[in-house]
Amino acid sequence: MLGMVRRMSKNTVKSVDRALNILCIIGESTTPVAIKGLSEYLGLPRTTLYATLNSLENFGFIARHEDTRSYRLGWRAYVLGMEFLKRRIDHSAVEEARTLTYKWNYSSNISVYVGNNRVAFLHTELPNKPHLVLPRLGYMSWAHSTASGKVLLAYLGKTELDRVLARELEAMTPYTITDPARLAEELAKIREQGWALDDQESVLGLGCMAVPIRDALDRCVGAISVSGSIDEIKASMEEISDDLLATAKRISQIPKAAILE
Repeated sequence: MLGMVRRMSKNTVKSVDRALNILCIIGESTTPVAIKGLSEYLGLPRTTLYATLNSLENFGFIARHEDTRSYRLGWRAYVLGMEFLKRRIDHSAVEEARTLTYKWNYSSNISVYVGNNRVAFLHTELPNKPHLVLPRLGYMSWAHSTASGKVLLAYLGKTELDRVLARELEAMTPYTITDPARLAEELAKIREQGWALDDQESVLGLGCMAVPIRDALDRCVGAISVSGSIDEIKASMEEISDDLLATAKRISQIPKAAILE
């Protein structure tokens, strides 16, 4: 499955835009990507793509399978990703997430808003419940369909939030909020109560609660959440929200920023 094509903007280098677009498509695909499929998807001839693919391969960002001649992410993408995580999340925040998972036996997640109505999960602690469909490390989702994403949207600046509310909101399940006015009401409620609930809005049967992580200036710089079956989450909502708020407060008080902008 190929990823989303990024639009090329003004005041950018066309060849760089093309290379980064290809890298994102290969990186977000769940299977290796053949040049034929890449050519058809981008609407570009193979001869145009070869040089860009060779450059990405030479730098280790992608790797080519010798038998199938298809492409997948290379070692350098992993190295840079791990360096990003090391700089972005403090070890104390990871320990707090681990404590939540140990206590509740739910998945715990630390996430950030990355723009364009997208939320990225930077750290995930998995419970002893392998049958559950849970967010994984590096997973990206539409912000409006997740508890973490809704928390992050709730504390966005007005300009960026208006852009999100003006776009088409994709339905991940029948419970996803896709009406902009209703989403705006939901975000106002989240700001008032301090936490968000994903009530099967991203995955059927899955529930999630999330709260904001703040920096020293009281700005929302991330979210921490727990995910489990919707029945289990709803049965303990008050206790979970109290625990999440206390955890987020401790993370926010870590002298070294827990999540950097």
